[in-house]
Amino acid sequence: MKDISKRALGKKLKLSKGTMLIRFQRAEECIDGCLSMQDVELEMGG
Repeated sequence: MKDISKRALGKKLKLSKGTMLIRFQRAEECIDGCLSMQDVELEMGG
């Protein structure tokens, strides 16, 4: 989602900020794993 904070997204989905951060981290790791199998490097911002 573009232009929405993690906190606002968590509030909309009725999830805590911590839960949202964990879900985003897992999603990034999954995407990175899929891309690495294709020799593509994901540049993650923090």
